[in-house]
Amino acid sequence: MDNNKIKSLIKILLLILPFYIPFIIFNIYPIFNAFAMAFYRVSLKGDKFIGLKNFERLINDEIFWVAFKNTIIYALFSALGIAISMILASIIDFFIEGHEKIKRIFISIVLAAIVVTWVSLGMAWRWILGGIYPYTVKTLNNMLFGTRVRVKNPLLLPQTSLISVALITIWATLGYNMVLFIAGLRSIPKEFIEAARIDGATNFEIFYKVVIPIMKPYITFMVVTGFIGAFQIYDPVATLTQGGPYWTSTSLVQYLVYTVMNWYDYGYGAAIGLLILTVVFILSIIQYKIIYKRIT
Repeated sequence: MDNNKIKSLIKILLLILPFYIPFIIFNIYPIFNAFAMAFYRVSLKGDKFIGLKNFERLINDEIFWVAFKNTIIYALFSALGIAISMILASIIDFFIEGHEKIKRIFISIVLAAIVVTWVSLGMAWRWILGGIYPYTVKTLNNMLFGTRVRVKNPLLLPQTSLISVALITIWATLGYNMVLFIAGLRSIPKEFIEAARIDGATNFEIFYKVVIPIMKPYITFMVVTGFIGAFQIYDPVATLTQGGPYWTSTSLVQYLVYTVMNWYDYGYGAAIGLLILTVVFILSIIQYKIIYKRIT
């Protein structure tokens, strides 16, 4: 290599270093550190190598399997939220065509949750549903049923806590999903829709036979990333129920944080984290194979 190429290479490396140095410190290093820690029992007395015992403990940990099952349910609800967002996006951009003011109002309403942090959303919903009390008090209960009727807070019931968190999560992510779908809908050539209308197709037939086939890459992307996001879900669970009652709404990440912060079991927490990383990696590979296969 001549001097000019070497100088150009040095300049390129200097330009990308500001990105890669924090990336290595805060992303790559923690992964390798967690991988090593998963084989140790970490304590104040000192770290002790225990081999695969942390992973064997996962197999017999009932709470872990409850958290795993809950995470799968959150993933299925995320798919439901994607379907709802697709229908609403189609209504906004397709069925109410020509009513720009109505579109803007609708979009503003569903996008409101995006700009609010989950701490604020969680506190608001806990207040609406009754806060930390077993019954709703001077909030939604009084507005709907009056002061004489008492309805139990669904966030505090083992039978409804998981579904409540999942539904609130769907509501909070609805706007983000709709923005992506609206962008996809507006990329569809108008000639296709006009041709379908000339052939006598109804709005539903256009949606089912024209829009959905063209939107398959967007739908696949949203479903796979929704599953990946479900395996990383923490903020909704932590702010709404803290995983309770009796672990009925906990997720894998929330259980990981609880294990580390409350039990100080860093080795076991690292094992849970590696499992989550493995699942997310597999889902990412699936996403690449399905969506970007046409590129290769």
